[in-house]
Amino acid sequence: MTLETQVLAWAAQQLELSGEERAAVNIQTDLRPYGLDSIAFVSLIVTIENELGGEFPPENLVLEELASVEAICAAARAAGLDLPAQELQSA
Repeated sequence: MTLETQVLAWAAQQLELSGEERAAVNIQTDLRPYGLDSIAFVSLIVTIENELGGEFPPENLVLEELASVEAICAAARAAGLDLPAQELQSA
């Protein structure tokens, strides 16, 4: 499993995406039309931080810049957050 796959799953759960919406979303999709507002964004970030055991620098948490899974994952990696190695290997 990749970080992108996991964050996409967390985002789909957080945004309560329907099966059809989930099929239309990929890591480059802007999630704002699917309900990623400031509250959902903070909730998703907290989920990622809790699951990965770290924190994003607060100055990097700008919804307009982190509206896709790809952008969120890039910011997570820049902050030293990633899936444990054993999870990456089982992908």
